[in-house]
Amino acid sequence: MEVDFFLNDIYSFQNSFYCSSYEGSDRDVVDKPSASQTAEKTESYITTFFNWIAQLFSSWFSSSESSGGLSHKDQKLISDRLGIPGSAGKEVALVLDKAYPQMKVHTSLGKGAFSEAYLFEFAGGEKRVLKLTDMSSAVQGDSAVSSFRLTEDRMGGEWLALLDYSDTVVNTEKALAYDHNKKCYVLIDAEAVRDLFDHPQKREGLVYTLVGTVSEYVEGSRELAARITDKKPLSTKEIQSIAKQVFQGIESIHERGGSETPLAHRDLKPENVLIDEEGNIKIIDFGFARAANWGQLRRRPSFVGSDNFMAPEIVRAEFYSEKVDSYSLGALLFKMVTGNNLTNQSEIEELSSVDKTLKGLMLQLTESNPATRLSPKEALSHQFFSL
Repeated sequence: MEVDFFLNDIYSFQNSFYCSSYEGSDRDVVDKPSASQTAEKTESYITTFFNWIAQLFSSWFSSSESSGGLSHKDQKLISDRLGIPGSAGKEVALVLDKAYPQMKVHTSLGKGAFSEAYLFEFAGGEKRVLKLTDMSSAVQGDSAVSSFRLTEDRMGGEWLALLDYSDTVVNTEKALAYDHNKKCYVLIDAEAVRDLFDHPQKREGLVYTLVGTVSEYVEGSRELAARITDKKPLSTKEIQSIAKQVFQGIESIHERGGSETPLAHRDLKPENVLIDEEGNIKIIDFGFARAANWGQLRRRPSFVGSDNFMAPEIVRAEFYSEKVDSYSLGALLFKMVTGNNLTNQSEIEELSSVDKTLKGLMLQLTESNPATRLSPKEALSHQFFSL
Protein backbone atom coordinates (compact mmCIF):
# COMPACT_ATOMS: atom_id res chain seq x y z
CA MET A 1 0.00 0.00 0.00
CA GLU A 2 2.88 2.38 0.82
CA VAL A 3 4.40 1.74 -2.63
CA ASP A 4 1.09 2.46 -4.45
CA PHE A 5 0.53 5.58 -2.39
CA PHE A 6 4.02 6.88 -3.18
CA LEU A 7 3.73 6.17 -6.91
CA ASN A 8 0.37 7.93 -7.08
CA ASP A 9 1.99 10.98 -5.51
CA ILE A 10 4.75 10.91 -8.14
CA TYR A 11 2.20 10.65 -10.97
CA SER A 12 0.21 13.55 -9.52
CA PHE A 13 3.39 15.58 -9.23
CA GLN A 14 4.30 14.88 -12.85
CA ASN A 15 0.81 15.69 -14.15
CA SER A 16 0.70 18.98 -12.27
CA PHE A 17 3.43 20.33 -14.55
CA TYR A 18 1.62 19.50 -17.78
CA CYS A 19 -2.06 19.78 -17.04
CA SER A 20 -3.99 20.92 -20.12
CA SER A 21 -7.65 21.81 -20.32
CA TYR A 22 -9.44 22.18 -23.65
CA GLU A 23 -12.56 24.27 -23.36
CA GLY A 24 -12.70 25.36 -26.99
CA SER A 25 -10.64 26.10 -30.06
CA ASP A 26 -9.37 29.29 -28.45
CA ARG A 27 -7.71 27.43 -25.55
CA ASP A 28 -4.94 25.07 -26.58
CA VAL A 29 -2.06 26.18 -24.38
CA VAL A 30 -0.56 24.01 -21.65
CA ASP A 31 -0.66 25.67 -18.20
CA LYS A 32 2.67 25.38 -16.40
CA PRO A 33 3.51 26.16 -12.76
CA SER A 34 5.84 29.00 -11.79
CA ALA A 35 9.45 28.35 -10.76
CA SER A 36 8.64 28.88 -7.06
CA GLN A 37 5.70 26.47 -7.22
CA THR A 38 7.91 23.88 -8.91
CA ALA A 39 10.62 24.19 -6.25
CA GLU A 40 8.05 23.94 -3.46
CA LYS A 41 6.44 20.81 -4.92
CA THR A 42 9.85 19.26 -5.62
CA GLU A 43 10.93 19.73 -2.01
CA SER A 44 7.63 18.27 -0.75
CA TYR A 45 7.86 15.13 -2.85
CA ILE A 46 11.55 14.57 -2.15
CA THR A 47 10.63 14.61 1.56
CA THR A 48 7.80 12.15 0.86
CA PHE A 49 10.22 9.89 -1.04
CA PHE A 50 12.78 9.73 1.78
CA ASN A 51 10.07 9.19 4.41
CA TRP A 52 8.77 6.27 2.37
CA ILE A 53 12.29 4.80 2.07
CA ALA A 54 12.72 5.09 5.85
CA GLN A 55 9.38 3.31 6.44
CA LEU A 56 10.34 0.57 3.99
CA PHE A 57 13.65 -0.14 5.75
CA SER A 58 11.90 -0.02 9.12
CA SER A 59 9.40 -2.62 7.89
CA TRP A 60 12.17 -4.87 6.60
CA PHE A 61 14.09 -4.57 9.89
CA SER A 62 10.98 -5.38 11.95
CA SER A 63 10.17 -8.47 9.89
CA SER A 64 13.72 -9.76 10.37
CA GLU A 65 13.56 -9.14 14.12
CA SER A 66 10.23 -10.82 14.81
CA SER A 67 7.92 -13.46 13.47
CA GLY A 68 4.25 -13.99 14.02
CA GLY A 69 3.91 -10.82 16.13
CA LEU A 70 6.36 -12.05 18.77
CA SER A 71 9.50 -10.02 19.37
CA HIS A 72 12.92 -11.48 18.65
CA LYS A 73 13.51 -11.64 22.41
CA ASP A 74 10.32 -13.68 22.99
CA GLN A 75 11.16 -16.00 20.09
CA LYS A 76 14.59 -16.66 21.60
CA LEU A 77 13.01 -17.30 25.00
CA ILE A 78 10.70 -19.92 23.45
CA SER A 79 13.53 -21.57 21.50
CA ASP A 80 15.85 -21.66 24.51
CA ARG A 81 13.19 -22.93 26.91
CA LEU A 82 12.04 -25.68 24.54
CA GLY A 83 15.63 -26.58 23.69
CA ILE A 84 14.95 -26.28 19.94
CA PRO A 85 16.75 -24.41 17.11
CA GLY A 86 15.87 -20.78 16.42
CA SER A 87 14.12 -21.64 13.14
CA ALA A 88 11.79 -24.01 15.02
CA GLY A 89 11.21 -21.25 17.59
CA LYS A 90 9.99 -18.97 14.80
CA GLU A 91 7.62 -21.69 13.63
CA VAL A 92 6.21 -22.01 17.15
CA ALA A 93 5.87 -18.21 17.31
CA LEU A 94 3.80 -18.17 14.12
CA VAL A 95 1.55 -20.94 15.43
CA LEU A 96 0.97 -19.09 18.70
CA ASP A 97 0.37 -15.73 17.00
CA LYS A 98 -2.37 -17.19 14.81
CA ALA A 99 -4.39 -18.07 17.93
CA TYR A 100 -3.15 -15.21 20.12
CA PRO A 101 -2.41 -12.16 17.92
CA GLN A 102 -0.08 -9.44 19.24
CA MET A 103 1.25 -11.85 21.84
CA LYS A 104 3.81 -10.50 24.33
CA VAL A 105 5.50 -12.62 27.00
CA HIS A 106 5.74 -10.76 30.31
CA THR A 107 7.31 -12.76 33.11
CA SER A 108 8.05 -16.22 34.47
CA LEU A 109 5.44 -17.49 36.94
CA GLY A 110 7.33 -20.55 38.14
CA LYS A 111 9.58 -23.41 37.16
CA GLY A 112 9.12 -27.16 37.57
CA ALA A 113 11.23 -30.25 36.93
CA PHE A 114 10.88 -30.09 33.13
CA SER A 115 8.88 -26.94 32.45
CA GLU A 116 8.43 -23.24 33.12
CA ALA A 117 5.25 -21.13 33.05
CA TYR A 118 5.07 -17.62 31.61
CA LEU A 119 2.42 -14.93 31.76
CA PHE A 120 1.59 -13.48 28.35
CA GLU A 121 -0.81 -10.88 27.02
CA PHE A 122 -2.41 -10.63 23.60
CA ALA A 123 -4.88 -8.52 21.59
CA GLY A 124 -7.39 -6.70 23.77
CA GLY A 125 -5.24 -7.02 26.90
CA GLU A 126 -6.32 -10.61 27.62
CA LYS A 127 -3.90 -12.72 29.67
CA ARG A 128 -3.00 -16.40 29.56
CA VAL A 129 -0.30 -18.71 30.91
CA LEU A 130 2.10 -20.40 28.49
CA LYS A 131 3.79 -23.47 29.93
CA LEU A 132 6.82 -24.69 27.99
CA THR A 133 8.60 -28.03 28.39
CA ASP A 134 12.38 -28.15 28.16
CA MET A 135 12.66 -31.16 25.88
CA SER A 136 16.45 -31.30 26.23
CA SER A 137 15.96 -31.96 29.98
CA ALA A 138 12.89 -34.15 29.63
CA VAL A 139 14.40 -36.52 27.09
CA GLN A 140 16.28 -38.81 29.45
CA GLY A 141 15.20 -42.20 28.20
CA ASP A 142 12.20 -43.83 26.63
CA SER A 143 9.95 -43.62 29.70
CA ALA A 144 10.54 -39.87 30.09
CA VAL A 145 9.88 -39.13 26.42
CA SER A 146 6.71 -41.21 26.37
CA SER A 147 5.07 -39.12 29.11
CA PHE A 148 4.85 -36.26 26.60
CA ARG A 149 3.59 -38.42 23.74
CA LEU A 150 0.06 -38.89 22.52
CA THR A 151 -0.41 -42.08 20.51
CA GLU A 152 -3.11 -44.70 20.04
CA ASP A 153 -2.15 -46.49 23.27
CA ARG A 154 -0.71 -43.66 25.34
CA MET A 155 -2.07 -40.39 26.72
CA GLY A 156 -0.91 -38.97 30.04
CA GLY A 157 0.90 -36.08 31.70
CA GLU A 158 -0.04 -32.55 30.67
CA TRP A 159 -2.32 -33.93 27.94
CA LEU A 160 -4.73 -34.76 30.78
CA ALA A 161 -4.74 -31.11 31.90
CA LEU A 162 -6.96 -30.35 28.87
CA LEU A 163 -9.82 -32.53 30.06
CA ASP A 164 -12.89 -31.05 31.74
CA TYR A 165 -12.85 -30.98 35.54
CA SER A 166 -14.45 -29.00 38.36
CA ASP A 167 -13.96 -25.24 38.71
CA THR A 168 -11.23 -25.83 41.30
CA VAL A 169 -8.91 -27.23 38.60
CA VAL A 170 -7.22 -24.70 36.32
CA ASN A 171 -8.72 -24.56 32.82
CA THR A 172 -6.20 -25.49 30.12
CA GLU A 173 -7.46 -24.50 26.68
CA LYS A 174 -4.80 -25.52 24.15
CA ALA A 175 -1.94 -27.97 23.70
CA LEU A 176 1.19 -26.93 21.82
CA ALA A 177 2.60 -30.06 20.21
CA TYR A 178 4.86 -31.39 17.49
CA ASP A 179 2.99 -33.46 14.90
CA HIS A 180 5.39 -36.24 13.89
CA ASN A 181 3.31 -37.14 10.82
CA LYS A 182 3.04 -33.63 9.38
CA LYS A 183 6.44 -32.64 10.82
CA CYS A 184 5.27 -29.29 12.14
CA TYR A 185 4.15 -27.59 15.36
CA VAL A 186 0.41 -27.31 15.99
CA LEU A 187 -2.02 -25.91 18.56
CA ILE A 188 -4.77 -28.35 19.52
CA ASP A 189 -7.98 -27.17 21.21
CA ALA A 190 -9.06 -28.74 24.50
CA GLU A 191 -12.27 -30.03 22.89
CA ALA A 192 -10.25 -32.01 20.35
CA VAL A 193 -8.00 -33.47 23.08
CA ARG A 194 -11.07 -34.51 25.11
CA ASP A 195 -12.49 -36.24 22.06
CA LEU A 196 -9.24 -38.14 21.56
CA PHE A 197 -9.25 -39.17 25.22
CA ASP A 198 -12.86 -40.39 25.13
CA HIS A 199 -12.42 -42.21 21.80
CA PRO A 200 -8.96 -43.86 21.73
CA GLN A 201 -9.68 -45.34 18.30
CA LYS A 202 -9.47 -41.81 16.87
CA ARG A 203 -5.82 -41.70 17.97
CA GLU A 204 -4.88 -44.47 15.55
CA GLY A 205 -1.84 -43.38 13.53
CA LEU A 206 -1.41 -40.13 15.49
CA VAL A 207 1.92 -39.27 17.09
CA TYR A 208 2.19 -35.95 18.94
CA THR A 209 4.82 -34.76 21.39
CA LEU A 210 3.56 -32.15 23.81
CA VAL A 211 5.91 -29.17 24.18
CA GLY A 212 3.59 -26.73 25.93
CA THR A 213 0.10 -25.72 27.04
CA VAL A 214 -1.96 -22.54 27.22
CA SER A 215 -4.18 -22.11 30.26
CA GLU A 216 -6.21 -19.49 32.11
CA TYR A 217 -4.42 -16.86 34.20
CA VAL A 218 -5.76 -16.63 37.75
CA GLU A 219 -5.47 -12.93 38.58
CA GLY A 220 -4.16 -12.11 42.05
CA SER A 221 -3.27 -15.68 42.91
CA ARG A 222 -0.17 -17.20 44.49
CA GLU A 223 0.99 -20.65 45.47
CA LEU A 224 -0.60 -22.12 48.58
CA ALA A 225 2.98 -22.72 49.78
CA ALA A 226 3.45 -18.95 50.08
CA ARG A 227 0.23 -18.57 52.08
CA ILE A 228 1.28 -21.35 54.47
CA THR A 229 4.59 -19.60 55.21
CA ASP A 230 2.85 -16.30 56.04
CA LYS A 231 3.29 -15.04 59.60
CA LYS A 232 -0.44 -15.43 60.21
CA PRO A 233 -1.31 -19.16 60.51
CA LEU A 234 -4.28 -20.60 58.65
CA SER A 235 -7.43 -20.76 60.75
CA THR A 236 -9.53 -23.91 61.02
CA LYS A 237 -12.17 -22.23 58.87
CA GLU A 238 -9.59 -21.42 56.17
CA ILE A 239 -8.24 -24.98 56.25
CA GLN A 240 -11.79 -26.30 55.87
CA SER A 241 -12.44 -24.08 52.84
CA ILE A 242 -9.13 -24.83 51.11
CA ALA A 243 -9.29 -28.57 51.81
CA LYS A 244 -12.88 -28.85 50.59
CA GLN A 245 -12.00 -27.19 47.28
CA VAL A 246 -8.86 -29.28 46.78
CA PHE A 247 -10.73 -32.50 47.60
CA GLN A 248 -13.47 -31.57 45.09
CA GLY A 249 -10.86 -30.90 42.42
CA ILE A 250 -9.03 -34.19 42.99
CA GLU A 251 -12.36 -36.06 43.07
CA SER A 252 -13.26 -34.61 39.66
CA ILE A 253 -9.85 -35.68 38.30
CA HIS A 254 -10.31 -39.25 39.56
CA GLU A 255 -13.83 -39.52 38.17
CA ARG A 256 -12.95 -38.11 34.74
CA GLY A 257 -11.12 -41.31 33.87
CA GLY A 258 -14.09 -43.52 34.73
CA SER A 259 -14.49 -46.20 37.37
CA GLU A 260 -12.21 -48.73 35.64
CA THR A 261 -9.31 -46.38 34.92
CA PRO A 262 -9.54 -43.35 37.25
CA LEU A 263 -7.00 -40.60 36.73
CA ALA A 264 -4.37 -39.80 39.34
CA HIS A 265 -2.70 -36.39 39.68
CA ARG A 266 0.36 -37.89 41.45
CA ASP A 267 2.01 -34.56 42.32
CA LEU A 268 -0.32 -32.78 44.73
CA LYS A 269 1.59 -30.32 46.93
CA PRO A 270 1.27 -26.67 48.10
CA GLU A 271 3.27 -25.46 45.09
CA ASN A 272 0.68 -27.00 42.76
CA VAL A 273 -2.31 -25.27 44.36
CA LEU A 274 -3.04 -21.61 43.59
CA ILE A 275 -5.06 -19.46 45.97
CA ASP A 276 -6.42 -15.96 45.35
CA GLU A 277 -7.23 -13.17 47.81
CA GLU A 278 -10.79 -14.47 48.32
CA GLY A 279 -9.54 -17.96 49.18
CA ASN A 280 -10.57 -19.58 45.89
CA ILE A 281 -8.18 -22.31 44.75
CA LYS A 282 -7.05 -23.88 41.48
CA ILE A 283 -5.11 -27.14 41.14
CA ILE A 284 -2.33 -26.95 38.55
CA ASP A 285 0.47 -29.04 36.99
CA PHE A 286 -0.52 -32.38 35.44
CA GLY A 287 3.05 -33.27 34.52
CA PHE A 288 2.90 -36.62 36.35
CA ALA A 289 -0.82 -37.37 35.88
CA ARG A 290 -1.75 -40.85 34.65
CA ALA A 291 -4.70 -43.16 34.24
CA ALA A 292 -4.48 -45.46 37.27
CA ASN A 293 -5.75 -48.84 38.40
CA TRP A 294 -4.41 -51.65 40.55
CA GLY A 295 -1.62 -53.75 39.14
CA GLN A 296 -0.65 -51.35 36.35
CA LEU A 297 1.10 -48.35 37.89
CA ARG A 298 4.51 -48.74 39.44
CA ARG A 299 7.20 -46.18 40.14
CA ARG A 300 9.84 -45.90 37.45
CA PRO A 301 13.35 -44.45 37.87
CA SER A 302 12.29 -41.44 35.77
CA PHE A 303 9.46 -40.53 38.17
CA VAL A 304 10.56 -37.49 40.18
CA GLY A 305 7.48 -36.51 42.19
CA SER A 306 7.67 -34.70 45.54
CA ASP A 307 8.85 -37.13 48.24
CA ASN A 308 7.31 -35.15 51.12
CA PHE A 309 3.83 -35.69 49.66
CA MET A 310 4.40 -39.07 48.04
CA ALA A 311 2.48 -42.13 49.20
CA PRO A 312 4.60 -44.91 50.76
CA GLU A 313 3.63 -47.43 48.08
CA ILE A 314 5.21 -45.19 45.42
CA VAL A 315 8.37 -44.80 47.49
CA ARG A 316 8.55 -48.59 47.88
CA ALA A 317 8.10 -49.00 44.10
CA GLU A 318 4.98 -51.10 44.64
CA PHE A 319 1.90 -51.17 42.41
CA TYR A 320 -0.46 -48.34 43.28
CA SER A 321 -3.78 -46.67 42.41
CA GLU A 322 -5.37 -43.23 42.50
CA LYS A 323 -5.35 -43.55 46.31
CA VAL A 324 -1.84 -42.07 46.19
CA ASP A 325 -3.59 -38.69 45.86
CA SER A 326 -5.46 -39.33 49.12
CA TYR A 327 -2.15 -39.66 50.95
CA SER A 328 -0.97 -36.38 49.37
CA LEU A 329 -4.19 -34.71 50.58
CA GLY A 330 -3.44 -35.85 54.14
CA ALA A 331 0.15 -34.59 53.89
CA LEU A 332 -1.17 -31.30 52.49
CA LEU A 333 -3.54 -30.94 55.48
CA PHE A 334 -0.62 -31.60 57.86
CA LYS A 335 1.41 -28.89 56.10
CA MET A 336 -1.44 -26.37 56.43
CA VAL A 337 -1.89 -27.20 60.12
CA THR A 338 1.75 -27.29 61.23
CA GLY A 339 3.75 -25.58 58.49
CA ASN A 340 5.95 -28.70 58.36
CA ASN A 341 6.32 -31.62 55.97
CA LEU A 342 4.92 -34.98 57.02
CA THR A 343 7.62 -37.67 57.31
CA ASN A 344 5.77 -40.26 59.38
CA GLN A 345 2.13 -40.82 60.36
CA SER A 346 3.17 -40.84 64.02
CA GLU A 347 3.73 -37.08 63.73
CA ILE A 348 -0.03 -36.66 63.27
CA GLU A 349 -0.77 -38.80 66.33
CA GLU A 350 1.54 -36.62 68.42
CA LEU A 351 -0.38 -33.40 67.63
CA SER A 352 -2.01 -32.26 70.87
CA SER A 353 -3.46 -28.85 70.05
CA VAL A 354 -5.32 -29.83 66.87
CA ASP A 355 -9.06 -30.45 66.61
CA LYS A 356 -9.73 -34.19 67.01
CA THR A 357 -11.89 -34.44 63.90
CA LEU A 358 -9.19 -32.80 61.76
CA LYS A 359 -6.58 -35.07 63.30
CA GLY A 360 -8.76 -38.10 62.57
CA LEU A 361 -9.22 -37.02 58.94
CA MET A 362 -5.46 -36.70 58.45
CA LEU A 363 -4.89 -40.15 59.93
CA GLN A 364 -7.49 -41.76 57.66
CA LEU A 365 -6.04 -40.11 54.58
CA THR A 366 -2.48 -41.21 55.35
CA GLU A 367 -3.20 -44.86 56.18
CA SER A 368 -0.27 -47.03 55.09
CA ASN A 369 -2.71 -49.51 53.56
CA PRO A 370 -4.23 -47.84 50.45
CA ALA A 371 -7.29 -50.10 50.61
CA THR A 372 -8.39 -48.53 53.93
CA ARG A 373 -7.36 -45.00 52.98
CA LEU A 374 -10.20 -42.50 52.43
CA SER A 375 -10.91 -41.42 48.88
CA PRO A 376 -11.47 -37.67 48.25
CA LYS A 377 -15.21 -38.35 47.85
CA GLU A 378 -15.35 -40.17 51.19
CA ALA A 379 -13.25 -37.46 52.84
CA LEU A 380 -15.74 -34.77 51.79
CA SER A 381 -18.37 -36.53 53.92
CA HIS A 382 -16.08 -36.45 56.99
CA GLN A 383 -17.28 -34.77 60.16
CA PHE A 384 -14.50 -32.16 59.88
CA PHE A 385 -16.37 -30.40 57.10
CA SER A 386 -19.49 -30.14 59.26
CA LEU A 387 -17.83 -28.21 62.10
